[in-house]
Amino acid sequence: MFTFVDNVLLRPLPFPEPDRLVALFSVPANDAPFPWVSMGNWWDWDHANRTLASSALYSEEPRDVTVASDQGAFTAPGVTVYGDFFETLRPSMLAGRGPGASAVAGDPTMVVVSEAFWREQLDARPLSTGPTLELDGRVR
Repeated sequence: MFTFVDNVLLRPLPFPEPDRLVALFSVPANDAPFPWVSMGNWWDWDHANRTLASSALYSEEPRDVTVASDQGAFTAPGVTVYGDFFETLRPSMLAGRGPGASAVAGDPTMVVVSEAFWREQLDARPLSTGPTLELDGRVR
């Protein structure tokens, strides 16, 4: 029980200024079990926004991607993000930088990996010299 309370209630979120983060949901008219926000609704909200410094949309359900590298092929969980995701959360990057909103929407080769993935699957190789990943049959 303490671990749950510590992780959920006591430990701060791993983002700068977590007190400035808000989550927006839509209320489904058909009593759907999950209050998803459609891409179209988010797009409208984002363009009409005069209050929030930035906004982002992400897929809450991880999707499995097939990853092929010189180490072989395997399946890994992935999440798709849109908008100012990295500017909004401002995660600290171990190497490089997070993509801007234009890169997320316009650069299909952009991939951000966790430190654990980098260490365990990519053998902590320098990112400046590669590696090249193939995700779902597309080279990134």
